Amino acid sequence: MKIIITESQYITITEDIEKERYKKLVSELLKTLFGELTIEHEYDDSGKLTHYHIYDQHGEEFANIYLRTFANKGCKKDLTLTQESSEKLEGYIPYLRHKLFSKVLIELIDDKFKIKCDCIQYDYNFQREVRYSDDEDDDDEEEYEYVNYDTRKYNIKKKKKIKESIEGSNVVEKILEMAEIKYQGCGFGGRTYDNFGRKVDTVEMYFKFPNESKLRSRNIHFITRNNKVVTVESSSDFRTLYYGFNYIPEINLMEYFIEKAKTYLEKILRYEYPNDNLKESIIKEDNLKTTLLNMIETDGWEDTSELVGGYENLLGIVGEDKIINLLLSCFSDLNVQKRGNDIFLLDWQLPILEKPSSFWGLPLKVFNDNIETRLEVKFGSDITKVYRNVRREFIREIVSRFPDLYNSDVNVYKDSGLYVKYDSFSL
Repeated sequence: MKIIITESQYITITEDIEKERYKKLVSELLKTLFGELTIEHEYDDSGKLTHYHIYDQHGEEFANIYLRTFANKGCKKDLTLTQESSEKLEGYIPYLRHKLFSKVLIELIDDKFKIKCDCIQYDYNFQREVRYSDDEDDDDEEEYEYVNYDTRKYNIKKKKKIKESIEGSNVVEKILEMAEIKYQGCGFGGRTYDNFGRKVDTVEMYFKFPNESKLRSRNIHFITRNNKVVTVESSSDFRTLYYGFNYIPEINLMEYFIEKAKTYLEKILRYEYPNDNLKESIIKEDNLKTTLLNMIETDGWEDTSELVGGYENLLGIVGEDKIINLLLSCFSDLNVQKRGNDIFLLDWQLPILEKPSSFWGLPLKVFNDNIETRLEVKFGSDITKVYRNVRREFIREIVSRFPDLYNSDVNVYKDSGLYVKYDSFSL
């Protein structure tokens, strides 16, 4: 009996399969990058729940879930990723399909915490550049990093983007916009120590005023520990930056700028003082490599490379040496045999390499298709892209393990017919 489905049914089934596959990849990446997520409740002075904080395994904030009063317009539970989380995820999952990513992430949060969000917000398309400014009290140019990005706000339930209104947007941003003052990012102002020996790190915030060539700046000084902000030590008076800020309660004004400065500082400290948190970084990197290697074996190269944005990214993260060792695991019976004056490397009688008699002075011969045949048995046909990226190093590694094969020059042929040559190089 034939079962006939309509085109729309076929599309729905295909999308469901793709969504489940994508959900698995995102889930694995979240576990690797952020570990076990935990959640805390935030209440106002009256005891009313205002939002949730979601933290990663190291206690760093991954996201917030804002309830109706603090959420974007039209949202009851608004999942908002921190800028750091958004940028880290974008490094491994390019946000090419925003709607699918939004649905999958909201489902994963619901599965974990039983909180069904109807909206999501995250940043993407991060672009960084070095800029220079003049401090208001110093004639010397200061170098700082300017970060630009786009923000995605999406209502899953209504299946549409969220448009900002004047009432729903941040009042500080609106005052800056109306005064035509442009916030130009942050710069690291250096580290000092207070009377108690605590680290005090300074963030300089830059602003471009209309009809002024030089940037104005204000500073916020943070007490930090292990590259994390503990508290604010002191700051410039941001109300003197523009008279319009006098109409905003100081606590609200400072919350806005402190959050921006804190996010920047905790990122930049990792590069300025990497040894403060080196052990944690090494553990994260090793965990990521191990997870990706496991995924390669279970899900294949193609699915895993999509997770991290392509084959080149996968090679860069895992490392060439680990990739080569994984490829070599496909050969279970490598052995050297001498036939006449020629030396062969075989794997279950399949010739992999041949070293001609030294009398003729010919290069080492590599039979490419025989190698790829062995690799495809274990990893599938998509393995060839990875292998060809590391082919020379792969061959060098094999020869180093079997010194009898050594020859200064190498020719890579399609097969033992020697009619098609792919590559020539020296060991």
